Amino acid sequence: CDEHTCATADHTLIAAAATTDQGADAETACCTASCSGYSCTTADHTLKADAASTPKGDDATAEATCCEQSCTGYSCTTADHSLKTDAATTPRGADAEAACCAAAAAAKCDSYTCAAGHKLKTDAATTDMGATPEATCCEDDAANPAVPVSGVITFVAEAEMAEAKTAVEKMLMATLDVTNAADVMVTVASEMKMASGTRRLDGHAGVYTHTANFTVNFADFAKATTAHTALEGLTTEAAETALKEQLLAASAHETADPEWSLTLAAVVDPASCQAFKCPVGQKMKAGTEATAASAAACCEVDPAITVQKVNGTMVFDVDGTDEQVINAVKDMLHETLGVDMQDVIVTVTSAAVASGTTRRLEVKTFTAEYTVNFADLAAATTAHTSLTALSAEDAALALSHALEEFGVTVASGFSVTNTPGEAPTATTTTTAAAEASGSREMSLAFVAVAAFVASVC
Repeated sequence: CDEHTCATADHTLIAAAATTDQGADAETACCTASCSGYSCTTADHTLKADAASTPKGDDATAEATCCEQSCTGYSCTTADHSLKTDAATTPRGADAEAACCAAAAAAKCDSYTCAAGHKLKTDAATTDMGATPEATCCEDDAANPAVPVSGVITFVAEAEMAEAKTAVEKMLMATLDVTNAADVMVTVASEMKMASGTRRLDGHAGVYTHTANFTVNFADFAKATTAHTALEGLTTEAAETALKEQLLAASAHETADPEWSLTLAAVVDPASCQAFKCPVGQKMKAGTEATAASAAACCEVDPAITVQKVNGTMVFDVDGTDEQVINAVKDMLHETLGVDMQDVIVTVTSAAVASGTTRRLEVKTFTAEYTVNFADLAAATTAHTSLTALSAEDAALALSHALEEFGVTVASGFSVTNTPGEAPTATTTTTAAAEASGSREMSLAFVAVAAFVASVC
C-alpha cells in the first residue's frame, strides 16, 4: 500500500501501509480517514501540522491523535514580536516562539489621525508610521487650515518643568474635549519661587512659578470659538482643581493649590481678512478685518514696496492636467525657495509627446513659465542664485515629489529642464509725489538765491 496514492478526500494511507498488499481494491485496503477532516473540540486547540498524513483512528482517541494546543494565548518573548495573524490555527509545536511569533508589522500612516490643519500624505498606505507620525505621515492642508486657540497660563506649583508641561497638556485636552494630543502644543518656562511664606510640602520638588504658553488647534472656527469661550468661562477654582488633578497625576505627589491665572489671545476666523496674508507688493486695507477673505477684498497696492521678480521656465513630460502641473510647480517653488504659494505665478502650455512611431496622447510635454515675487532685491537675488545652482537631478526629484502630491504618476527616468531668467537688478522708481517734491525744492532754492542777490545789490 505504500506505493498507492489515496484518491478519497481527507484520507491517508493506513499505518501498516508498508506491509499491506493493495489487493483488488487498493483504495479500500490502503486508505483511511485522516486528521485533516477532523474538528478539534478542546478550547485553543488546532490540528497538528501533519494532520493530512495522520490517520484519525477511532473517534474516541481522535482528539488526542489529531489535535494540540494552538498559538492562541501564547505570549511572545522576543522584543518587537507579536503573534502571527493565523495564531488560532497554528499549532505551538516543540518551539512555540518560532511557530507562533513574528516581527510585528510596522503600523502604516493610513491608520494615523493627523492634527487639525494637516492631512495624510498621498503615500500614507505604504509609509511606516515610525516614531514621529505627525511629521512622517502628515502635511499642511491648505484647504482646511487649523484655527488656533492660544494663550498663557501662569501658576505656582510644587512640580518640575516637565511635570508642569504634561499637566497643562492633559488639563487642556480634558477641559476642551480634545482627543488628539498632536493638536495641543505647550512650552513651559519655570522659575523657583523665592517669596516669603512659600513652603515645600514634602521635599519632592521646589515650588516654582510656571509660565505655560499653549496653542490648541481646531478643525474649524466654530469649534475654536466654543473652546475659547469655555476657557474664558473657566472659574479660578475650577481651573485650579483641574490643574491640580493633572499635576498630581504627573508628579505622583501632593502639591499646593496652583494659583492659576490665564491670558487668552483672540480667535481669528481663517475665512476673514484678519487671517489673510496679502501677496508681496500689497498691504491690508484698513477696516476689512471681518470681511470674507480674498486678495481683492482684503488687499491694496503698497506703494512703499517695489516688487522684485524671479522668472524662469521648466519643461518636462508627464501624464497630467494643466491644473495638476500648475499646482505641482507652484508647490515645488514654494518648498525650494521658502515662499508663500500666493507669491508664485505659473502658466503652462502642453503638447502631446510622440514616442517612436506611436503617439502617446496621454503623455504631454509641459512648458511651465513661472514668476516668483519678492519684497526686496536681496531675497530675489538669493532665490535666483538657488534656482540657477539647482542641479537637473535635484530639480527632477523635487518636482516629481510635488507632482505625485497632486496625483500625477511620474515614470522612471523623469527629467526636467529648468531655465531661470535674467538675474533681478535694482530698479529706481520715481513716483509722481517724489517728482513734485523735487520740483518744489528747486523752486524754493531759486527764490532764495534771487532774494540774496537782490539784498546785495
